[in-house]
Amino acid sequence: MAPPFRWIDTKDHGQLEWICAYIARRSSKGKMPYSLTHILSASNNQTLAERLMELPDDISNREVSRQMKGAWQTHQYRRQNGKQVSFQLPDITLKQLDTLSKRIGYSKVQTLSQLISNAVDEQRQDAEKLKRERESFNARLKKQQETAQQAEQVYSSAVNALLSALADEIDHRCRYEALVGKLEDAVIESDAIEAYRDSVTKRAAEVEEELGKLKIMRSRVGPSLNERMQEFIRLHEEGHFEDGSGHS
Repeated sequence: MAPPFRWIDTKDHGQLEWICAYIARRSSKGKMPYSLTHILSASNNQTLAERLMELPDDISNREVSRQMKGAWQTHQYRRQNGKQVSFQLPDITLKQLDTLSKRIGYSKVQTLSQLISNAVDEQRQDAEKLKRERESFNARLKKQQETAQQAEQVYSSAVNALLSALADEIDHRCRYEALVGKLEDAVIESDAIEAYRDSVTKRAAEVEEELGKLKIMRSRVGPSLNERMQEFIRLHEEGHFEDGSGHS
């Protein structure tokens, strides 16, 4: 039988650090013989390992060596294969796990590990997809909000311009009627139709400039201003204009 502690690899610095921590942990709990506890005073891990291997080959040291080696092997196994756990599964789940394991040629542990790994991957992919969808939705929402704000500004500007034009027309008509009289029964003479047409066409074009902003927004609320005014001109030319409302 090999002397105690000869399983230690003095070139494995990771193992030497673990042994030092193991002895310190066990000593703090009073589970380590004093003969080993004093070894912790060694100047470094290498010296500590050498002192362990110099200990007498007796029952006490062999038992400590056996326990330490077993703990080290368990530590290695867990580091390479993961921590061993124990839990209960329903019988039907165990049967399903057994069937699936045989089908794919894995052990039950490998199959369960793969299932968990796949589930985690799917959850991560779903989370990433949800994140992309949320970002896409927020981007579309922001664009729609910006478009709505632009539309509101365009409509506000167009309405303001039209109100100004309407105020001008009302002012002009009222001043004219105050100076000349009401227009309800006034009929444009044939020699004045040309001047009327030119004046209407010019004024309509000025107002249509502002209405062009609404066309950008693809708004259509009936005949254009120019179309409406051309109807007035036609009525005057035919002599059918009677009440000033554009109706014959």
